[in-house]
Amino acid sequence: MYRTYGRGYSKNKGATWNGGYASTEFAESRIDVKIRLALKPEWLNTRLVEEKILVPVGTKINVGLVAPVTLNTGTILTGGAEQVLLPRNWPKEWIIGYREVTSKPLMNYPEFYLEPPKDNREKCE
Repeated sequence: MYRTYGRGYSKNKGATWNGGYASTEFAESRIDVKIRLALKPEWLNTRLVEEKILVPVGTKINVGLVAPVTLNTGTILTGGAEQVLLPRNWPKEWIIGYREVTSKPLMNYPEFYLEPPKDNREKCE
């Protein structure tokens, strides 16, 4: 599974590594994540980092589809990605890789690394 997150410019607000939602789809780009996961701007998810998560066999999870949302501007984020509700307080040991999410669409399967991207590390913790 994959979880895309980022805190932005405030260390006290935004999405963190251990949030409750993930997806079975990796991020194609930052805008792809915003649309497919229907991420409202007020949730302060900067979509800078994606982690790859390996959930142990036998762990209870809930799976569904992301519903569309309408922004205050009237723009509709269509959603449609497969969404996974992770167990509360899931352990960091489930993370098996990280990568930076860019604004450019991927041309190949993404590469994941053992550490979060250096430029965004402080925005992720």
